[in-house]
Amino acid sequence: MLLRNRIDRQLNAAAPSVSYVGSWLQNRQVLGHGARVKAHDAALQSIGRRKGLIPEWLPRGKVVGGLSFGFWVSLFANPYENLWCGVGRELGCLEGVRDQPGDGSAFGSAQPACNSP
Repeated sequence: MLLRNRIDRQLNAAAPSVSYVGSWLQNRQVLGHGARVKAHDAALQSIGRRKGLIPEWLPRGKVVGGLSFGFWVSLFANPYENLWCGVGRELGCLEGVRDQPGDGSAFGSAQPACNSP
């Protein structure tokens, strides 16, 4: 739960919204189509609907809480790699380190993983 909330807080910082509508969960620049569909489905489920429009008042936190563990894990896959560049710089860790499959080390070799700011 702590990691999920931290991810939400970090991604929400770019486009602050307390409502699900207009949040990072609907932003095409943040999430791919499949992830946005999962977020939309979670939003509908949180208000007990199968289809329809999401009401403006629906809290982002209610949708975030309803997203599956798999959704959060998928945010760490290669297509979303650049989402975490700012987080790494903010925390001051793992700068420029990227896992390289099969090299046997815990973090792989030092390869630039993020575009420079």
